[in-house]
Amino acid sequence: MLHCGTGRYQGIQTAFEQIDVRRHLRGEAGLFLVGGEHQMCHVVQGITQSDAGIGIRHVGKHVLGAVTLHKSSLSPSIHAIMGIEVGDFTRAEQYFARSAFVDLTDNQGNTAEGMHIASAGGTWQIVVSGFGGFRVRHGLMTFDPWLPPDWERLEFRLHWHGSAVRVTVTQDALVLLLDAPVGTEQTVVVQGQNVTLSSSELAMVPLHPKDRVSSATVVG
Repeated sequence: MLHCGTGRYQGIQTAFEQIDVRRHLRGEAGLFLVGGEHQMCHVVQGITQSDAGIGIRHVGKHVLGAVTLHKSSLSPSIHAIMGIEVGDFTRAEQYFARSAFVDLTDNQGNTAEGMHIASAGGTWQIVVSGFGGFRVRHGLMTFDPWLPPDWERLEFRLHWHGSAVRVTVTQDALVLLLDAPVGTEQTVVVQGQNVTLSSSELAMVPLHPKDRVSSATVVG
C-alpha cells in the first residue's frame, strides 16, 4: 500500500481494494495523478514509482503499470528508458516530456519548494541510456539507440577508462569518435555487433529499425 502521508511503499495489503489506477488518472495520456487525486491512495493498493528496470521490463506490462502512480518525479525517467527498450515509443516520449518539463511546467505541483535536481539527472539518463541506447554489459560500452521520428540527431560524450567517446545518433546511423592517445583502440557493441574504435577515427555504424509494440500493453 502507498501510505498517503509519507509516500512510503509498505507492501501489498490484501485488506485494501485492488484497482487499476489508470482508470482514475488524468493528464498526459492518462498517465499521471493530478492535484489532490493522490488522496485516493489510502484506500487502494499502489506504488509511488517503479524504478527496478528488470521488473518493469518483465512484469510491468501486466502488473506495475496498473499500480504505479508516478507521484515521484523520478518515476517517468526510468519508465521512459524501459519504454524505449521494450518498444513502447509513444509512452516513452510522453514520460520524457514529463521528466524534462517537471519544473518548467510545475507538473508535480511543488516546484516552489525547490527544483527537482535528481529528476534532471533522470532526464539526462533518458537521453543517454534511452534515446542513446547506452549500457555497460560485460565490461563493454554497448549501444542500441532509437530517436523519435521528428529528431534529426542526438549528440553526447562519454568518459570511459581515461578516454572520451563522442556519440552521434541519427535516424539511420551511429557515429562514434574515440578521443584518446594515438594507437588506442576500444571495442564497443552496437546492436549486437562488435565495433573496434581507433583513436581520432570516425566509425559509422548503420542502425536497424527497432520494433514497436502497442502502448496499450506495456509499461503502464
